[in-house]
Amino acid sequence: MYLSKGKVTCFYCDWNGRKDKAKDHCKKHHPDKTFKLKIVENNMEKFFQKQINRETATTTDVINDDIQEQEEQCSTVVSPSLSSLSNFHVSPPSSTSICTSPTTNSVSDQLALVMKQLKKMTNAIDQISLEKTKVQLSSSSWQSDDLEQMFQNITCSNDLYMLKYLEINSQLDTITCIACFKFKKQAPKHLLSTIKPVFGVFEYVEQNPHQIQSQRFRSLKRNLKLHYENKLHMWCVEEDEKVKQELHDFIRKNKKAGFNIGRAALFCIQNGLGDLKFVHTLNLLDLCGASIGTYRHSRWFFQELRNSMATSMKQRVMEYLKSVDPITRQQRPIGIIFDKVTLLKRTLQVTMLVVMIDGQLTPMYLKSSLCKTELSGEELAANCVNVLKSFGLTKSMLQEKLTGGVVDGAYIHMNINEHLCNNIGDSTELVNNFMGCCSFIGIGNW
Repeated sequence: MYLSKGKVTCFYCDWNGRKDKAKDHCKKHHPDKTFKLKIVENNMEKFFQKQINRETATTTDVINDDIQEQEEQCSTVVSPSLSSLSNFHVSPPSSTSICTSPTTNSVSDQLALVMKQLKKMTNAIDQISLEKTKVQLSSSSWQSDDLEQMFQNITCSNDLYMLKYLEINSQLDTITCIACFKFKKQAPKHLLSTIKPVFGVFEYVEQNPHQIQSQRFRSLKRNLKLHYENKLHMWCVEEDEKVKQELHDFIRKNKKAGFNIGRAALFCIQNGLGDLKFVHTLNLLDLCGASIGTYRHSRWFFQELRNSMATSMKQRVMEYLKSVDPITRQQRPIGIIFDKVTLLKRTLQVTMLVVMIDGQLTPMYLKSSLCKTELSGEELAANCVNVLKSFGLTKSMLQEKLTGGVVDGAYIHMNINEHLCNNIGDSTELVNNFMGCCSFIGIGNW
């Protein structure tokens, strides 16, 4: 049914009809009065009122029926003879019982239960509000006690630095409340009605701790205490704490988003995925509900991060190669491994180092640089030496630290040991001995 066709009642008479006809009725029968409608009672109130009325009517009917039955039982016919009057005996009436139907009892029980629950809820709400008021009063009294104790401990001008939210400028002889300076202009009007424009600004007074407190210093302490107890100052402090909390939450969320982006980039780098997969990984994290922020989501960032990681790792490798072994007190010996590989029709030479870390031979990747395909081996040896130089290993350091290398048969046929010896300036016999020995070890272990 449309709302305009609903049944309404006139406010001035008992007319009941459609809502769209009510205004015409009022103009016709009540032209000198304002158009009004009666407020419809709540459905629940109407339901309970009907139940109560039904209970009352049923109970009244039952009582009347019982009383009528008792009157019929007690009524007797009295003869006009004296004997009958002398022998007349009236039996006491039986106890009157009021019987109600089961439906009436169940509804009354439900109503009583509802009233009892409402009373319990009201008592619980009153108890909670009372406890809240007690907590607020106790906290305010506790804060006032702490404030009183704090100002009693201030005996000199240096103790004023213990107070929070104050900025003391001894050169200009001013004390400024930072919270009030930021937020007092944004306060509600009822807090600004009795406040002066210089609210939160005080004159700095110098006080020596070994002397008796001057009148000016005591006045300053009293004014500061009144300022801390002022409602406007409390409101400004709450606003300042909210801003600090929002900033803290922002920094925490930003840090979490940065960690998520860094982990995604590291995952892509470790698994050999490209910058496009990095963007797809961030989209997946965003769909899963992880915090990733609003920037640093491009392929350019991934490339810059990868270059920065490579630079950092290279710096650490250089520091390790230049360090001294804490046990032998000498520089760590190194071995080299290099071999050619062809990727996308380009020939690269992979150069690695073998160092002893925690008692184990550990390979350390350096670089894969472009190289030419040639049969002499001279340019391959020069390529390897250039890679070692880029990691801070000079020729003198290579002469002391380089102990051998592992290569395959093609490098041996190209006499790579002689070309390597010529590039670093080492003796051919020594390099040959190490290359032969290390090659044999490499064949068995690598």
